[in-house]
Formats: sequence, C-alpha cells, structure tokens
Amino acid sequence: MLSLGLTAVLAVTAVFTASTAAHAATFADTEGAGYAAAVDALAERGVVTGDRNGAFDPDRNLTRGQMATML
Repeated sequence: MLSLGLTAVLAVTAVFTASTAAHAATFADTEGAGYAAAVDALAERGVVTGDRNGAFDPDRNLTRGQMATML
C-alpha cells in the first residue's frame, strides 16, 4: 500500500506544476516535510482534510476510497 504522504505527492505532481514559493503547512504534522507543499495544495482544493484532530497523519495507509478521491 502507498502511504498517504507519497500518494499526495504523486497526485499533485500529476495534476499541478511545481511551485518554488514557500508554503505554510496546513497540518502541523507535515511541517518541514518534502511533501508539505503538495499536501497543502490538495487541502486547499478540498481533496484531503486530515483526521478528526486536524492532523494529516502521513504514515497512515490509504483506503481505496481515499485513493479514488485523489485520482
């Protein structure tokens, strides 16, 4: 299974062009991560929302439904 962080990077790379601008982390648990900008872009578009506590939890495995949403 792909991790949530890796899938976010793949989804954004496939859909959006890379940006060199600095992004503020939407989720506290993605700050400083290489995929933080990708996760932020997906969150801004409503593709990812995080868990009940507002964390992204990038090490969590994706469900099929979550993967379908990202694609």
